[in-house]
Amino acid sequence: MNIRLYAVKLDRPLSEAERSTLARFLPPERQDRIKTSDPLCACALLCRALHELYGLEDLPQLSYGEHGKPYFASHPDVHFSLSHTRGAALLAVHNEPIGADIECLRPVSGAMRTRFHAANDADFWRLWVQRESRCKRAGISAVALRDREVPSFPNERVFALEPFPDYTAGVCTCSDADVDKPIYLTVKELI
Repeated sequence: MNIRLYAVKLDRPLSEAERSTLARFLPPERQDRIKTSDPLCACALLCRALHELYGLEDLPQLSYGEHGKPYFASHPDVHFSLSHTRGAALLAVHNEPIGADIECLRPVSGAMRTRFHAANDADFWRLWVQRESRCKRAGISAVALRDREVPSFPNERVFALEPFPDYTAGVCTCSDADVDKPIYLTVKELI
């Protein structure tokens, strides 16, 4: 199976009706915590993909790894990685461990650019999403690594993409699968 990507960009604030409708996709343990648009859309992307790829009508119960990586204990062959940032969400689905990260390009301090050996803000964010996607694939906490390098894994590959103008994303896998073109959805299509 190739790596499937789903993406949504939020060009406007969600209405209360849209928020309420999207909230039904949230896992029960997150119903009270998630109120912002980006994670609501990310969960809706996951439900949509699970239905399309696996015929699942409802979101299976989430379990969490040692560093918080979500997975489905009842569906060990389904691997996914969700990411959201200001105004966008990205989902990667595969039959092997996967990591994905998306970021909106925005200003970064000189100290952060220096720490990541980045020439400019866009370069910093490209390096950031690569690091985050590698951590997510491995189930490692990027915060716990802080100033250390992410360990290398055999056959690890990171795909760089620009899903939307002014956004960058990274997808990491250790499989030999290719990444399909992203499936772009609107909020209306998610509802």
